[in-house]
Amino acid sequence: RKEKDFFFFALERQREITSIVVNPDSLKELQLVKSLGAEPAANIPTPYRDWRYSIRLDHRFNENHSAFLTYNSQSNKGENDQSGSQNDLTAGNFTTNELQLANLTLNSVLSPRVVNAFTFGYQYWNNLIDSEKYVPAVNFPGGTYFGTNVNVPQQSYQRKWQFRDDLSFTMKSHSLKTGFD
Repeated sequence: RKEKDFFFFALERQREITSIVVNPDSLKELQLVKSLGAEPAANIPTPYRDWRYSIRLDHRFNENHSAFLTYNSQSNKGENDQSGSQNDLTAGNFTTNELQLANLTLNSVLSPRVVNAFTFGYQYWNNLIDSEKYVPAVNFPGGTYFGTNVNVPQQSYQRKWQFRDDLSFTMKSHSLKTGFD
C-alpha cells in the first residue's frame, strides 16, 4: 500500500567489559580477613550490557486522518558500579533497568483551520540495585572495606498511563492551541 504505510525497526546492543584495579595495600589488608568473609581480588569486574529496540508503524487512512504507533524498550544490567579501588568482591552490587514506552497517536484534519491530535501513552520503568552476596560490612582505617554495600537493596518502579488531546485552530496569521493531558 504505497504511500499509506511506513514501518521502522531498530535493534541496538552495547557491551562494556571493564574492571577496577584494587589498591595493592587494600588487597593485602583484605587477604588478612578472608576468614571473616572478605573475598579479595586484584580486579573488580564492572561489565555493562544493554539492549534497546524501537518499532514504529505509521498509517495514513486518507488525506485527513493518519495514525502512528511506537514502541521502545531498553533493558540493561551493570555490575559493581558502586565499587571502588579499596573493596573486595563482597562489596559489589548489580543494577538492572527495564524501560518500556508505547504510544498511539491519531491526527485528524477536521477542517482547513482545525487540527486534532489524540495520543494514548504507556510507560513502565523498573530499576533495581541489589547484591547477590550478603556479608556484614566492615570498614578499616584508611578506607579499605568489605561486606554488602550499605546502599542495597533499593528499587524504583513506575507504571504510567497517559491520555492527551490537542486541538489547534488557525485564523489568518494567528493560531490557538488547547487540549488536555
